[in-house]
Amino acid sequence: MIKPTIIQTLGDLKREGMGATGHCATHACSMAGGRAIDLDRLIDRLGADWVYVGVRWPVKCARCGEPLQVIISSGQDRGIGRAHVGNYTGDIG
Repeated sequence: MIKPTIIQTLGDLKREGMGATGHCATHACSMAGGRAIDLDRLIDRLGADWVYVGVRWPVKCARCGEPLQVIISSGQDRGIGRAHVGNYTGDIG
């Protein structure tokens, strides 16, 4: 019997080679197209054991400050963008 892989922390995402993309919720913002979230930077800030399931990610659009909607992907998107993580603003990607 195959045992399912449980993916619920930032460390799980990284270990499985998955990625996350943030999309600005503000339609008028030029960042609305989505930008890759740097999991290494987020892990440095929140820890590999941070459970992302069922919570709002602490990332905001660097352009307008609105929360980003996060989409998990099965592979790393290597796009470059800017996002706000907690009280830190920096390049994400």
